[in-house]
Amino acid sequence: MRGPVYFAFSTPAVLPGLLVYLPPPVDLRIDATVESTQTGVRNTFPTNPDLPLRSFTLAIDGGSGGLLQLGQDLCAPKTPTAIGVKLTSHSGVVREFKQDLSTPGCDPLANVRVVKRGRFFTVAAVLRSARGGPAITSARLVLPKGLVSGTRSPRIHAGGRRIGAKTTRRALTAKPRGAGARRVKIVWRHLVAKRKLARKVTVRLKLIDSRKKTTSLRLRVRRD
Repeated sequence: MRGPVYFAFSTPAVLPGLLVYLPPPVDLRIDATVESTQTGVRNTFPTNPDLPLRSFTLAIDGGSGGLLQLGQDLCAPKTPTAIGVKLTSHSGVVREFKQDLSTPGCDPLANVRVVKRGRFFTVAAVLRSARGGPAITSARLVLPKGLVSGTRSPRIHAGGRRIGAKTTRRALTAKPRGAGARRVKIVWRHLVAKRKLARKVTVRLKLIDSRKKTTSLRLRVRRD
């Protein structure tokens, strides 16, 4: 069943509660209380009908006109995204568990290192889908200005499998097989400096994910 959800002062609680309308043949209104606790916002539905419930999904539109604003960036790797759930049946049986929030709108992330060994340089990049985010379907890496490819081809692994790439003297483009990969590792060795490099250089990346969204990154990297 699908139905609209409204914020309303329908309970004695300080914060506005939720009104959920389920259309016929159920034809029910379900009220929920919203409370602010030390561990976060708690939503309680005390008037659920005595009907079998397989799943429940609450979707709240975001953006500039959204009703709620996040206090933390859910796309950041260290942000906890698990919520606590407590279900009590009409017979008194209680079940408690943790449920991770889905974050399908998070953009891919990247870490890059530039290392010098003797006369040559190596650029190593690890590209990752954000936790719960879409897979990477294409990756393009552009070397810092002054670096060009030498005699070795880059080694690229996507989803644990080695793949090929289209390369020029300063750039490569790799496309993981199938529906994409959640992790892409690029190691480009034996790079040659055509001029003296600064201690900090810029590596440019362009990532396309399964949403067909392009994420462009300019990473300032301190070379080792």
